[in-house]
Amino acid sequence: MNKKLEHYEFMEGSSPGEGQLPFYIGIHAYPTTVLNYHSFVELTYILDGSGYQSINGVLHRMEPGTISILPPYHIHQMTSDNGCVIRKYCCLFDMNILLGSPHASEWSEQLYQIGTALPSSISFRGEEAALMKDLFARLLTEYHNTELRGRNQMICNKLSEALILFLRTAAAAVELAPTPNEQEEGNPLFWTALHYVHAHYTERLTLDRVAKYLHISETYVSRMFRERTGRSFLEYVHQLRIDSAASMLITTDRTIMDIAFDTGFESPRTFYRVFKAIRGQSPKEYRNAKLCRPGLS
Repeated sequence: MNKKLEHYEFMEGSSPGEGQLPFYIGIHAYPTTVLNYHSFVELTYILDGSGYQSINGVLHRMEPGTISILPPYHIHQMTSDNGCVIRKYCCLFDMNILLGSPHASEWSEQLYQIGTALPSSISFRGEEAALMKDLFARLLTEYHNTELRGRNQMICNKLSEALILFLRTAAAAVELAPTPNEQEEGNPLFWTALHYVHAHYTERLTLDRVAKYLHISETYVSRMFRERTGRSFLEYVHQLRIDSAASMLITTDRTIMDIAFDTGFESPRTFYRVFKAIRGQSPKEYRNAKLCRPGLS
């Protein structure tokens, strides 16, 4: 498989072509986001605004200087205070770009502890916040100046520095016995259900299967998804499958039929119908349109 980043729908630009670093950084501004996840790492720095970010069902406070790391497949959603706009650096990358150094194992393994032993989000203050902000600014400059000598190495260096500083601060915060993050309001069963769905959506996943796993009724599962995501259970599963299929269509040479089955659809006909309803194009039209864009190969 040719690994490329699948950027958020609101991001401009395209996935990297052959020989390009699987890395993106930009400044984004918006008041809220929907529940989502992705297969790459997301590193953010809040510039303006405030609110909360839900990461795997745990609420984290966001304000200027807050840095968050979202490893692959961590489910998250952002909501600002009183509908204000939050502006932040948003950095997306494939972890593999940082693993070439023989010393990377000294710290990179800790990244897999984020969200469990280490916090996903930390608020930096004073000189530390200024240092981190400068690192993000340098990353943005390098990213947009593609002709700079040693650009890719500089991006990896600055990215590693930012991550190491985050991990040092996170480890110190744990040693100082931090106050536990506020658990998001609502039934914790929803988050158990959500993780189960994200782990098994490529299989034959039904309401009955999720209900039996949680030892609750199908009606209750259905109501949780409608109330917490604004979609029915089936609509949510279809969205996950189509997002995955869309990525595979432009990053692999697998046939459309194979992709349909790989993403959990039991028939190509259903796959075509659902894909067009969500993306507005047939799978073939989507693949052809994306592969004709500059930067995609």
